[in-house]
This record gives sequence, structure tokens and C-alpha cells, in this order.
Amino acid sequence: MTSVEARQSSHPYLTPNRASTISTWQSSLPERKLQFSMTSEADAESRKAAVEAYQQLKLSLFSRAGTSAAHQPS
Repeated sequence: MTSVEARQSSHPYLTPNRASTISTWQSSLPERKLQFSMTSEADAESRKAAVEAYQQLKLSLFSRAGTSAAHQPS
């Protein structure tokens, strides 16, 4: 018995056949690329910039509303 077969047959919850199926499927998956971590960092920077822009817009609108209300006659 090879080490893979021994590992599969001794799995506490899966039958040897099911463990083999999962192992075969796992080995067919492509390896992950490091590009994803760079994309995540770019996404985080983009979200941060969007939040800052939203906050500036909100502040600008509130300051205009406050100025308009102060200049309206009673």
C-alpha cells in the first residue's frame, strides 16, 4: 500500500473510495497564483479611495446645506 492509499484508507470519516475521489479532484486543480494577493491589495486601495471620495462629497454637500440654511431669510 502506498502512503497515499494508507492515508486515504485510514481517514476517520470517509470511505477509501470517497477519499480517493476527493484526492483525485484535488490533484487536478491548478495551483493558485500570487497575482491574487496583488489584486486584493489593489482592490483595498481602490475601496479606500472610494470611501475617502464619498466622505469628501458628503462633507461638501453638508457644508453647502449649512451655508444655504444660514442665508435664508426667516
